[in-house]
Amino acid sequence: MLFRLGVTNIILSKLVLLVIAALPLLDISGSQRATYAAILAAAMPVLFWSGVALVGKETYRVARSRGFRAVPRELWRLLRNGKRVRDQYEEVGAPEPTREATRA
Repeated sequence: MLFRLGVTNIILSKLVLLVIAALPLLDISGSQRATYAAILAAAMPVLFWSGVALVGKETYRVARSRGFRAVPRELWRLLRNGKRVRDQYEEVGAPEPTREATRA
């Protein structure tokens, strides 16, 4: 759950840039545009770094247990299924694969 929240925060921080770029197209006064741009510019790094903090913990855990080559695959699985890889193996009762087994 925290992983999905972190990815959402990172995506939202990038969408904030698009909203800031679209502000001149809106029919609002210049002072309102400046206020909105300042608020959004202040919110953007908060969203991004909170997302990195939430995603980073899980990424580090996967990298330590599986190796760096398995990180994208395992994190995509986590994003799609919402369960940690270790939790999936514990539910089935099968032994968890080791780093050497994933390299083969």
